[in-house]
Amino acid sequence: MSGAGENPSLPGPPRPPGQPGPDAPSRKTWRGAIIAAIVVAALLLVGGGVLAAVALVTWAGQSGGAPDQTSVAPAADAPGADLRRSFSSFGHTAASGDLGAANGYLVTQRLPFVSTVTPDRFRVVVRNWQYLEDLALSGRIDIESIYLGTEGTGGEEGRFTPDAVRLSGPQTLVDGASLTTAWFDAGTLAIQAGKRYLLGVAFTPQSGEVGVNPAVGWVGLGRGAGPMTSDAQQGDYSVGGMYLDIAIEYAFSDPGHDVPVVTVFGHSLNSGGNGNPAVPHGGEMTVWHQLWAAQHGGAAASFSAPGAWTANFAPDSPKWDLVPSTEADYVAVWASSSDLVVGTPPDQVGVMWQALVDKARASWPGAKIIGFTEPPRAATGVGEQYRREWNDYLRTSPLIDGLVDADAILADPGNPNVLNPAFNGDDTHMSPAGHQAIADAFEQAIAAIR
Repeated sequence: MSGAGENPSLPGPPRPPGQPGPDAPSRKTWRGAIIAAIVVAALLLVGGGVLAAVALVTWAGQSGGAPDQTSVAPAADAPGADLRRSFSSFGHTAASGDLGAANGYLVTQRLPFVSTVTPDRFRVVVRNWQYLEDLALSGRIDIESIYLGTEGTGGEEGRFTPDAVRLSGPQTLVDGASLTTAWFDAGTLAIQAGKRYLLGVAFTPQSGEVGVNPAVGWVGLGRGAGPMTSDAQQGDYSVGGMYLDIAIEYAFSDPGHDVPVVTVFGHSLNSGGNGNPAVPHGGEMTVWHQLWAAQHGGAAASFSAPGAWTANFAPDSPKWDLVPSTEADYVAVWASSSDLVVGTPPDQVGVMWQALVDKARASWPGAKIIGFTEPPRAATGVGEQYRREWNDYLRTSPLIDGLVDADAILADPGNPNVLNPAFNGDDTHMSPAGHQAIADAFEQAIAAIR
């Protein structure tokens, strides 16, 4: 297994206070540092499924369900230039793992989501890559099917309602390749803003590694009879992570340019999770930028990944290849906590931060840049000193158009190097209440510069 950075749901491992940072951190920094924590502790199939549930594997081999004969929905025309574009990520892959014993067996996952706009067109993109480190993952994955449908309610959460439609039949991904479905419209499924849906992806790992993302949802191992939308294929709920880098791209009508769109760059504070079982969360559905979009008629596209350093968004990173998938009125940059806590000097962080901002301005001319100060992580020594110096700089920085002072919002007033108990998820990550506080502050920041 391989990966980098913080666990998407668990706090990163403690580092020695005052540990000096590298002279020039690269996108490969800390590769593999805590992959065991990410994949083994965070993922149901690895921590509690593939490695621990031999009975599940045995059941899968004995059941031998019939192939899914459901027809793929007819494609729609591609969106025209009159429609605006954005995407909704289920969380970018920040690690990878070899599923080992699962090879040859069907993995099903159901990802809940709420669209914040009503799209005219939509499609699904599935990539097997390690997004954080820009790595195409070698090996073969057979995508069996992709479904989209309304999620059940009243005790039926995690189950598809009868309106579920199949968006893709069998396709094979080799060595980091991606799958992009056709475009679909309301004639296939009328997605409505504010309503809960399920995206289902069934795949069979054949060899190599599979990307790991911080999504929440239902995941199962085994080949039941019939399509993956059947109740028998639901799997178990996990807040620890899912597989593959998955997004829904959409196009929507906005002739008056009334829908504010934000792109978000940075670390795990933009991913919604925390590692405290006593503080439930909904992953990307309860992250600050999606809360803001839902509450203010906007749209948010995340370029963030757990464990990211500022250098992970260098101008030559293929992450920027996603730019055509979304427009942006605002660019949120909250990216430097990991750099600072290990002792990277603020002036070095600033060089990388400016390169990110310059690339964002070139990618979305006219978009306003919103900077975020870094909240405390109970650090001491030079890491805490640098965090405070960076925040002081950012509060008066000419590089940004607006500021969310997350440090002032989230820190404990009586002990400013730890999170306020009202917003504390796991001493490093926020609770859902913290995400709501940041969503409110973001709206105030952009209202001040409209």
